Amino acid sequence: MTSSITFDESIVYRFSSPLLSVAGQRLVLNLKSLKTRTYTSHDLSREVERQLEAFGRANYSIALDNMCNAENEREGGESEIPSQC
Repeated sequence: MTSSITFDESIVYRFSSPLLSVAGQRLVLNLKSLKTRTYTSHDLSREVERQLEAFGRANYSIALDNMCNAENEREGGESEIPSQC
């Protein structure tokens, strides 16, 4: 004889809603306790530039990997992509 376990969604919602509420409150309290850093406009500009440069290097690396993969898959013919692979 097999027994069937029924799934009652209301139990999940009744349990998860207060749990998420407490976790959210805890997160907010933890974020409020963090020390914040203030930036001057010059510091902010430098930080944005630094992050954009890092993002550009990461994208260049990904794009270069994709070009190298495409070049390696190609059979014969001259490559228009400079070989940096």
